[in-house]
Amino acid sequence: MLATFYIALIVSVLLLTTAFVLPRRLKSSKKAFITAIVVAILACLPLALTAYIGYFLATAKYLNSIETEIEGIHYSRLVEVLDNTQAVLHIAEIPLRDYCLDVDYRSGDDRSAPFIADTTSARLRQSEAVLASNASFFSPFKDKHLFNYYPHKGDGVRLVGYALLRGKRYGKPLQNWPLVIVDKQCGLTFSASFNETQVAQTRFVVSAKSWLLKDGDVLAEPEGRRYPRLALGLSKNRETLFLVAVDGKQPRYSMGLDLDELAVRLLSFGVDTAVELDGGGSVTMVARLNGRIEMLNRPIHTKIPGRERPVANHLLISPKKEELIHDG
Repeated sequence: MLATFYIALIVSVLLLTTAFVLPRRLKSSKKAFITAIVVAILACLPLALTAYIGYFLATAKYLNSIETEIEGIHYSRLVEVLDNTQAVLHIAEIPLRDYCLDVDYRSGDDRSAPFIADTTSARLRQSEAVLASNASFFSPFKDKHLFNYYPHKGDGVRLVGYALLRGKRYGKPLQNWPLVIVDKQCGLTFSASFNETQVAQTRFVVSAKSWLLKDGDVLAEPEGRRYPRLALGLSKNRETLFLVAVDGKQPRYSMGLDLDELAVRLLSFGVDTAVELDGGGSVTMVARLNGRIEMLNRPIHTKIPGRERPVANHLLISPKKEELIHDG
């Protein structure tokens, strides 16, 4: 769908160029003016028609609730009606006996922006993982429109908060920002702090922005807006990891959820403790299905639904190695 959109965009630009160039070759100013108007209207039609048809066709695809299995991971898409709008949630229930959570990223040489922005689907394609999502908040960032945004794929960024990745520390812990900690045996915990003496036993640490649930209690505070969200949570017995993406900022499809609304729904899914990761247009969930990389949710980037945003780092869900399964 995006390829068709870009073709329509190119056609529109060519026609608009013609609208400016052609009148100069015509002797009659009145004729030139009318010609310019007609060509300009024609220039807008391919883009407008493609955007209109594409938006509603894509919307229809995602408006059915479904449940399926992805190599032992239970995935469901839930469509919820809210007041005069709706929210579309994507829920992956991951058995931690069989799977391990990891963080993937591209590193650069710029010390002030040591992470190279990339799309989550690209990182999943280059891994052996089954499922992936975006992860940490990052900076710098802007998302004005199609031709004015940052980062592009390959641009340097830095993480917001603290991270321990591949044995290297980045940033500093932020007050009230919980930490996602995974040890070398793939054991996962959420904590307010990290014991630096445990570095040798730690696979990775990344900052989340806020607590949504803690030991069955709702800690999320409403922001007063519905928005795309990404949450990571654990069941009470700590045997199931929940990765939940909420689409948003897309009228007639999904406007998203407020944080307290998300927390209540997580609780109903069986989540006991959960944190909030990077939201907005960064929210992406992709899976490896029959050897192909498929987008499960519907991100939005530069105001274009379905367009994937380059982000700083990514959560990967990979099958546990044989020795870790036996140890677990």
